Amino acid sequence: MRVAIVGTGELAGALADRLLRGGHDVVVFGRTTGSAERLVDLLRTSGPGMVSASTVGDPLAADLVVLAVPASSVPDLIEQYGEELPGQIVVDPTNPAGPETELHSPAGFSMAERIAALAPLGTTVVKAFNTIFAATLDGEESLDVFIATDDAEARMTMVRLVQSIGCTPIDAGPLHHARALEAMQWLHQSIQPYLGTRQSTTIALRLF
Repeated sequence: MRVAIVGTGELAGALADRLLRGGHDVVVFGRTTGSAERLVDLLRTSGPGMVSASTVGDPLAADLVVLAVPASSVPDLIEQYGEELPGQIVVDPTNPAGPETELHSPAGFSMAERIAALAPLGTTVVKAFNTIFAATLDGEESLDVFIATDDAEARMTMVRLVQSIGCTPIDAGPLHHARALEAMQWLHQSIQPYLGTRQSTTIALRLF
């Protein structure tokens, strides 16, 4: 699969590394060509997949798009890429922070739902990877990845993708369950100082 990752931060790098090790091709989109190329240079030996650099505004030309950027940057990206989004699977790993923390309420709207409302008709939105810290994703462990979407085909695509990178897909139901997933990660983030773990933990399900 060819995956476009918009963003050059820690999550973008960790996810790109996993995808490349899983044999997928990755295109990293940066705000500048330099930022994308610097990340690509670090990823060239990650795995069998091919990696290349691009700049935000260039065509996506991918099977799946991951918006690995701050939540506040997402609306502008949706507007910028509006014409390319119908028929596209857009993965939202963001967690609203600062002025947008009210979105963490189950009574409100999730960032994933906001993306679905802003994107043109025919865009498929999936909430995934938001409950995993970049430091944890950047490793070999099998992690639980919660997937929320209203599209059955996109759900199966994500299940296969998550399995291919050595992780365990967890079907979290429809897209509006992204509200709970964002609240889960808000709590996960909040307890890090008390645990003293410096974002080296993950959220997982245990079966008894």
